[in-house]
This record gives sequence, C-alpha cells and structure tokens, in this order.
Amino acid sequence: MLGIQPGGNSSGMGMSAAGSVGSIHRDTPPGSPRTPLEPADSEERRDGRGSGGDSPHEKLRKHHSFRLSFKRREHGSGERERGGSERGSRRGVEHRSDSTSGYPSSAPPSSTPPYTSSSAVPAKFIRATSVKAHTLNPRWNEKFRFDIDDVASDILHLDIWDHDDESSVLEAVSKLNEVRGVKGLGRFFKQIAQSARLGGGGGQDDFLGCVNIPLQDIPSTGLERWYELEARTCRSSVQGRIRLRLWLSTREDRGTSEEEDDHWAQSRRQATLTHLLLSHQLRIHRGPPCEWGGELPPVAQAILHQHAIQGDVSELQATAGRWLALCRLSMAPASTPVRRAPPHASLLQERPARKLPPTHNRGGSSGATLHAHNQQHGPPGMASGRRSPKPRPRRGGSRRGAGGGSRRRGRGAGRRRGAANSEVHRDSIDLRLALKALQQLEMKWGNTEPLSREEEECLAESFNAFIDFGLKLVRRHRQIFNPRDRLALCRLDALLRCLGFMSSMKAFWKVCPFNKEIRGEVIASLRKGTVEWYEEIRNRTQSSVSPLEGLVNLITYMLVDLQKGIDYYASMFESTNGIPYFGVVYKQLDKLIHADIGSKVAEVCAQMRAGMEMQEDQQMAIQGSNIPTISAPLHQFTSFDIGTPIFELHLAMQEFVLFREHLASQERRALAVNNYHEWFEPALEKWLHVAKYKAMLRVRRACEQATPLNGTTANGSDTPPHSTSAIDCVSCFHQIEEFWRQLSWPDPISAYSHLCSIVDIICSAAEYFSDLTNQKLQETGFYEDPGPYKFNVEMCMVANDLEMVLRCVSTLRDNLGMAPVMAAVESAASQQQHQHHQQYGGMNDIGTANTTGPDYRGALYNPIEAMQAHLEGMLTRIIGRMGVQLRQPLEKATFHLAWSPESLPTKEAMAPLFRLLRSALSPLSTALLPPNFTRALLATWDAIQAQIRRQMEASATSGDKLSSFYNRLSEALAILAHYFSNGDNGRWDAEDGPTRAVGPPPPPLTPQLLATPSYSSTRQLLSYHVSSTQQLIDMYHAERLRLQQQIMASGSVSSETERAEYGTLTVRAYFNHDSLCVEVLSARDIIPLDPNGFSDPFVIIELLPRAIFSHCSEQRTSVQKKTLNPLFDECFEFSVSLEQCHMEGAMLLFTVMDHDVLTANDFAGEAFLSLGDIPGVSSANATVDNFHGLKHTDLPLMHQKNKHHPILQILEMRHSEKMAQEFVKKQKPRITS
Repeated sequence: MLGIQPGGNSSGMGMSAAGSVGSIHRDTPPGSPRTPLEPADSEERRDGRGSGGDSPHEKLRKHHSFRLSFKRREHGSGERERGGSERGSRRGVEHRSDSTSGYPSSAPPSSTPPYTSSSAVPAKFIRATSVKAHTLNPRWNEKFRFDIDDVASDILHLDIWDHDDESSVLEAVSKLNEVRGVKGLGRFFKQIAQSARLGGGGGQDDFLGCVNIPLQDIPSTGLERWYELEARTCRSSVQGRIRLRLWLSTREDRGTSEEEDDHWAQSRRQATLTHLLLSHQLRIHRGPPCEWGGELPPVAQAILHQHAIQGDVSELQATAGRWLALCRLSMAPASTPVRRAPPHASLLQERPARKLPPTHNRGGSSGATLHAHNQQHGPPGMASGRRSPKPRPRRGGSRRGAGGGSRRRGRGAGRRRGAANSEVHRDSIDLRLALKALQQLEMKWGNTEPLSREEEECLAESFNAFIDFGLKLVRRHRQIFNPRDRLALCRLDALLRCLGFMSSMKAFWKVCPFNKEIRGEVIASLRKGTVEWYEEIRNRTQSSVSPLEGLVNLITYMLVDLQKGIDYYASMFESTNGIPYFGVVYKQLDKLIHADIGSKVAEVCAQMRAGMEMQEDQQMAIQGSNIPTISAPLHQFTSFDIGTPIFELHLAMQEFVLFREHLASQERRALAVNNYHEWFEPALEKWLHVAKYKAMLRVRRACEQATPLNGTTANGSDTPPHSTSAIDCVSCFHQIEEFWRQLSWPDPISAYSHLCSIVDIICSAAEYFSDLTNQKLQETGFYEDPGPYKFNVEMCMVANDLEMVLRCVSTLRDNLGMAPVMAAVESAASQQQHQHHQQYGGMNDIGTANTTGPDYRGALYNPIEAMQAHLEGMLTRIIGRMGVQLRQPLEKATFHLAWSPESLPTKEAMAPLFRLLRSALSPLSTALLPPNFTRALLATWDAIQAQIRRQMEASATSGDKLSSFYNRLSEALAILAHYFSNGDNGRWDAEDGPTRAVGPPPPPLTPQLLATPSYSSTRQLLSYHVSSTQQLIDMYHAERLRLQQQIMASGSVSSETERAEYGTLTVRAYFNHDSLCVEVLSARDIIPLDPNGFSDPFVIIELLPRAIFSHCSEQRTSVQKKTLNPLFDECFEFSVSLEQCHMEGAMLLFTVMDHDVLTANDFAGEAFLSLGDIPGVSSANATVDNFHGLKHTDLPLMHQKNKHHPILQILEMRHSEKMAQEFVKKQKPRITS
C-alpha cells in the first residue's frame, strides 16, 4: 500500500495541476483530467468532436487539476514482451484514461501497437486533487492511498495540468484590456483560437509537467522531497517542481476496501506494544524506578518502527502511544506496571473494526487513513480484545469539581476515575518523562492530518485521568511531598510542570474542549486539600489538655505550614502554573480560622469573664494616703491561669496575621482575621483588671520580704546597696511592659484605653512601693534625727530602690510605644472634631460653644509625669535631709573661709571645707547610684550657697572689710564650682582639694546642673558687691531695659495687665546728622495722682548711662493739666555721635511725673528705649528722607515692684558714697508701695 501527500508546487507555468500514477514511458503524453484520455493519434477526440463531453462524469472532472494513477507493467519474455511493453506504455495511459473517465475499455485502433485490456488501470488507482486558482505556487496538503502489488516494478506517475474555464469567443475578446506584454498577447490569441475551436462544447486543460517515481526508491521510513517536473515529449518545455511526501504501509486483506478498514486498531496496537516494551524495560532496570530514563533498546525501537510501517501508524500516533504508555506508568507503582490496570481500562480495550459512513472524512483525509499533525493521543495500555457494545463516548469533556470525583466528559464519555496515589517516590517513575512525552506530542500536533474520533476520545481519557491523578497529589501535597526530601520536591515540580504544560496544549483543548481550566482546578484542589489538612490537624489537636492549648497547637501547625509554603511550595506553583500558592492557602486558612477559632475564643473569654468576678471587699482600695490593704489570699486567683493560654493564643494569632505581609494590599483588606484582636478584648480587659491586683500584691510581698543586696558586678566593681524589693517591683513592671509589647495591639484607638490601664497599674504600684519604702525609712527615725551628719546605709538603700523604680517609670513612654498610639488617637479626634464642627458649626450638642476637645495626651501622660514628680520629690526629700544635717559643720567651715586673715591664701582657708566635703561625699560616691549621688552633690552645693550668702549678710555692717571679703568669697565660689564640676578629675576623698585616687570617678555636676537658683543668686550678689557704684547703676538700668523689652516682645496676658496698670507712652526717635531726635507724642491711661481724679503729667527725657552722655542734660515736655491721656506732640534734639549711640547700654529714659505746685512732683511711671534699635542707628545708611511716615513706639510705663532689689540694697549700704545715696533716694519714690 502506498501513501502519498502532495505539497506545494513551485512551478511558474500554470494555475493548477493534475497527475497520474503508473508505469509509463516518458514520451507517452498522459491524458488531461478534464476529458477522457484517448490514444495519442486520435485527432478526433483531441479536437473535442467525440461524445460524452457533457456527461456528469465529465463535468465532475472539469474541477480536477491534479491526478494520481498507479501503473503496472506487463510481464512477458523475449522481444515480444519488450516490444509490447514499449507500446503498452505509450497506450497504457490512454486505456487507463478511458477507464478513469468512464469509457468502456476497448482495443485501440489498428494503427497503434497492440495493447491488451489487462494493462488498463481501474479508476480507483487514479486520483485527482482540487483546483488551486490564480496561483503559481499552489499548496494542496491532500492525502491519497493506493494498493500496490509489486513494489519492485510499480511506478508512481503524476501529471500537473492548468485548469481552463469554459468561455465563448466574445468573452475571450472582451478581455483585451487585461493583456500585459507580448507573451500576454500571445496567450490572448491562443485563448481566442481555443474558444473558437471548441465552440463552447467544453474546455481544454494545458499540460504543465509530470513526475515518475519508482516505488522501490521509497525507504521504509518514508520520503519527503521536491521533484522536478518532466516534459511528456522531447519537444515540450516545462519548468517548476512539486513537493511530495511518500510512505509505504501494509493492511490485512479482508476482502474490503481501504475505506472500510478500521485503522484505529493499528494505532491501539501500537500504544499497547509501546506500553509492554516500556514496562519490560522498567522491570529489568537496575536501580530505583525514579532513576529510569525511559529509553528503549535498539531492538525494541526497531519493533515499534516495523509495526508502525506495517500498520500505517503516523509519527503523531506513535508519539501519542508513547504518552499513553508513560501516562499509565506514571499513575501506577513502578513495581507492577503491567498488572495494574489504568483507571480508565474499560475505554482502553481493543475495539473491533467497524465501517465508517462513506461520507465520513476528517481533515481532508481519504477513508480511514490516519496522518495527523497533533502531538497527543488517547489513554495508555491498549490490550487486545473486543470492544464493548456500549454507545461511543463523545470526544473531550467538561470537568466538574477539583481534585477528582465525578465529571461529565466532553462528549458523554462518563466518569473519570481518580488515579492511584503513590507515596513512595523512589518506586515511581520520573514524571519528567511524562512531561517530555507531552512536549513531543504537542510538537507533532497540527503538522499533519488530525487523529480520528476514537483516538481523540482515548487521548481525552488519558488527559482527564492524569489530571485527576495530579489533582489528587496536589490535594495531599503536604503529606506526599515532604519538603525535606529533594526527590519528592523534584517529583512535585515535574507534576506541576506537566499540568501547566497540559493547560497550554492545543491537543488538550482540541480533545477536551469543555474542560475547566487546569489552573483553576489546581487552585480548587489546593483549597480542598487545605480544608482536609486543617480538619485532620484540628482533630489531632483536640485531644490536648485544654481547648485553648489545642487552639494554640492548631495555629502553630498552620504557622509551620505557611512557612514551608513560602520556602518550598510557593515558587513551584508560581513558576509552573502561575498560581499564587501562599495567597490561596492563606486565604483559605483565614476563612477556617474565622469560622472555627473565632467563636471558640469568644466562648472561652466569656467563661473567663464569669470566672474572674471578684467581690468588692476583696479588691484593693486606695483612698487618700492610706496604704491599701489586701485581704484576699493569693490561692483564690489560681483560676486566673486561663489568661496565660489566652495570651499564648493571641500571640499565635498575631504571628498568623503577620504572614499577610506576603499578600497584596488589596487582598489584606479583605481578610476575615484582620479584626482578630476583638476576640480577645474581654479577656484583655479582665487580665488588666487582675494584673493591677496582682501587681499590688506582689509589691507588698516584695517589701515584706525585702533583703539588702550589695555585691560585685561582672567587671569587679561594687554595686551600690539596694534591696530585693526594688528588683521584684521593677521586674513586675518589665513583665507588664513585655506583655504589652508582645501583645502588639493592632488597633491604636482601642489600644489607647488599654495603655491608660497599664499606666495606671504601673503608677499605682510604683506609688504603693514608694509609700511602703518611705514608711519603712520613717520607722527608723531618719526624719527626726537632728544630730550631726553621719553616713546612713539605710538611707542609701531606700534612695537606690526609689531610683530604680523612677527609671522604670521614666521609660514608660518609649517602652510602651505611646507615641504612635497617641498620634493615631489625636488624628482621629481631630477628624471627629472637624466633622462635628461642620455639622454643628462649632457648637456642642447642647448649643454652647465647643472650644477644646478631650485632653487625650494629658490623660495618658499626666499620671506618668505626676508619678515622676512624686518620686523625685521623695528622693529630694530623703537626700536633701543630708544638707540639713550638714548645716552646722558647713557654717563653721564657711566662716573660717570668710573671716580668715587676708594674708592667708584662699585655698588654704578652704582646707576645712574640703575635709568636710571629703568625709561626707566619699562614702556616698560608692553607696549611691549615679543619679542619687548627683542629687547629694546638688544638696551639698545648695547648702554651701546658703552658708556663703549668710556670711555676706553678716558682713553688711563691716564696711572696712568689704573689698577683701567679697573678693575672697568670689574666688572661693569659683574654686568650689571647679571642684564640683570635676574640672581636675576631682575625687571626693581629697584632703585639701581635688586629688587623684584609685577607682572610677563619681559623676560630676555639669554646668547646667551647677546653675541652680541658689548658685545664680550667690554669684550675682558677689558680682554686685565687687562692682563700683556707677557699674551698679548701669546694671540696674540695663536690667530695667531688659524687663521693658520682655514686656513689649511678649504677647501674654500679664503684659497687657502691666500696660493697663500704669499706662502707655507713645514716642518716636531717630538719629539724623549727628543729632538724636526724640518726639514725645502722647500718653494714655496714666494713673490719677491728684485728688480730683486726674493728673498734670509731663515727661522727662534722659540719656543713659551718664558716663557716656555726661554733656547731655535732661529735657522735659510741657505740663498737660487735668488729663489722663495727655497729648504732648513735642520734639527734642540731643547732640550725640553715632559711636555713642552704638555703645553698650546706651538708652533713653522717659519718666512721667505729675506736676504739683506746693508739694514735690509725683512719680507716674518710667519707660526705657534702647538707642541701638532706633532708625538711623540700627541702619547706618538711613537719612532724614526716610524718616517721614516712621511708626511710633508704644512704651508701657513701669514701676519697680521689688522692694528688696539687691542693687538698691547694696547701694544703700554704701553710706560713704554720695552717688549711691542720691541714686537710692531717686529710686525710692519709684518703688511700688
């Protein structure tokens, strides 16, 4: 049997082609497919005058342009046989043409060589292709099959013809305008002549060439090549070539035609043979099946090749058969690949040959011959046998559900059964072999003739069975594919690649057009497998000690599973099928947790609420300064241990929610567990309520069982003395802080109230601890001891304990993370207030103005600040007691310093003071924590300042020692400041001053800490005492000017009160051409100083200081009678230089006086204006032209309210200085009585 499939023709000679097959001499012209073939010398038939031109057969052949015929040689002996063969070859064409065209086979005329009727070829050995119009490069892609008797002698003959349509002379002449070129004109006249000769009775096709191919030249593997076209005579000229694909096959002669043969049986046997050979090769493979490469030995390959040739099995059918075999082996354990039947074995039985309807033709194939281009085939393992008489299933099928189960097949095929699952990967073949088979099948698909309906149905069965098998493995991938097993992961990767590649195969969608997308079914299998795994783990963890522990273990399993998915499975599913593995699994677990765990947690929290109800008489009550009494024993609260599993469950849920960071932002917002914290809200409130009670109880137990501690640190230094009570208290606070940090409450709004509760717990416990500790110290008589100072270890221990608690309270803001919570609450409150303002227009619900909202920041921070102040005050009180005890020895040492002979150097005069400091501070430097030691230094520093000021007050009457006395005290104060600031690496054990000692230095006082109010006052007083009278007056005026500027610069209510109290003076001043111009414009709200309720004001203008402006006398305005708002509008000019105005302290003094005729004028107020700020001085390039339109300056009038101003007191003590006395006398009326 010969198969031939013509390809495209490269001939440039015609529009279409025709051909024949047979043993032919090349000089014998073959007949046209348009008319019956006739002898070469029959001119009558060649001219178209024969009969039969209008027969139905002739009309049918008019559409053919390509004809194939198979010719047989006559067999004889001697010269006769050879001569008959030569003549027969020339006339065999005609005889065969007559038989093909439907004419009776008769002997040729006597003029031709004798030709027997046995040499005529029946019509079934001649084929014709369709006509390809208007082309020089036709493409047919049509397939034909011929039965042959002798491969060694038969020849394939092919003719190509140019099909000409029937047309009249008039129609031919009308196409004159379509002629192009000389050759076109020649064809035009030829067509007119041909139309006139035929007279409309029929067309005449043009011969374009032929091909003769001996069948013995066709190899067993087939042949596909280009053939050059040949002429029928030596005088003919042809060109072009044609591409043919030729192959040989065999079929059993059952006395039926080739159209009636069942070729499906051949491809089924090919698949069965492939499966048997692969199974045998796998059985004899030395090593685990997973290492088998799927190769067949040359002998097996030769068997398959010979079977394919004999059964006319195409490459696509052979490739499909290999896929069927590997599909079966992949779904069955490798130890018994042959015995184990596939899940769809009923569809794989051999079917008997059946007749196809004559009109059945798929994809242009002739009869039932298979020649397909697809790369897929039906299910594997086709065993011999009879087909069941049940109805034929439809091809393809829709699939229902995921991961196995009943599914409707695309063409009524029934149910697909799930493949058996193998959990031992080493006993299963490598799924990459199946993937390779799928790839080969896809490469072959579409290149040639498609598969038959039975083959496509079988291929659909194999696809569906493999998908069921893969989905079942995907559903149980956690149990089957252990991520720690490299082989298991490789097998899973190959499986996913098979499913992913199958979803993109043309063959799959051709045979299974109604199937669901494989990607969607894999996702559904993942979800279903996740639900099954969850139920399995839940049933396993329900046997725990308590329900809460079971829930914790369940979520822990899920956390481990999610991490495995991220590390191992997610990348596989994403790269092979584009499936977001983590998103599918996480969202499925999210639904399960919300539906299952959420209700259980709410139920447990309700039980916890009922079990933790306490009576009011068992709760601690803090009233005023009374210490709370705790009467309930600790063992009554052992039932509260349920809070620990609840907390562990919350932490597990928190870790689960943290995994949502691997999802997209849109997917996160749709999760059901986003508000998981609401489940634990009642439990947290109750836990905090009990925590406060337990914290108080723990503080009391710690104070009752306190033990002094004083050891050595890791670096070898001694630790300051403290007690176990402080450690227990601070540990309790840290545990509460750690609880809140680990809780990591996600909602900042509800976290605010919980933070307030935690702050209340810690602050209440800290206050309780400080009261108990201070009470214990008070019981020792520490506060009642008035005796001289002595080192007190108990005092140091209490101070250190309180300092440890103070440190913990001071770090609450950072440790509890209050800043983000506070920001979120304030932002929400601001938005709510804005909406409320838009709704009510700035009024509250009752119609009154709503100026401020709730103080959320104060409610959270004020308790912490109050507790810090409370502990600071208590520490200051305890350590400050040392200053009280040092008062007497410090007074003696400072007296020696102040009243020593002038000949004695200051450092030597300070020796007793340094000895006292050494004895007092040396033990404290190691017994107190650094902050407490700093407090001790500050207490001692303030005590020294008080004693120095006391010595200055005692020397007020000793005028003869003023100069040396204050100079020594000033020098001593500088030495002490250097000593306390550790300027010489100061040691507190020095005899006469700072010396070096062994051990770490204690912390010094920074300049900021040294600048205490007492130190600033002492230093200022000493600077006043050592200054001259003029310097003191200038200092006084500079101080008043600073006060004036502060009042003008500030916008506070106190400033407005100051202005309204004494009135305001309006002036304008500027410098122009070595002249200072001062305009006194007006005054308002001057205080009434006359009995009639008015005043007679006038203004005195002075330039200060007098040492700079001694040549400028004061000037005054006119008196305005009986008014409190005088209008002066007067201008004054002072002759001064610009350099004088730039000097430090240069200013204008405005004094408002009330004019009296009989008595002295009364003081109404004073104001100061710095010359450095007026135009012309502040900007040197200003001229008088720029002064027009200058703004005036409003100066608030002031009075001196400090009756005991130190400068005035010091000046008053200088009786021998006239300037000092006159200044004091001038300032006394200006002091407010």
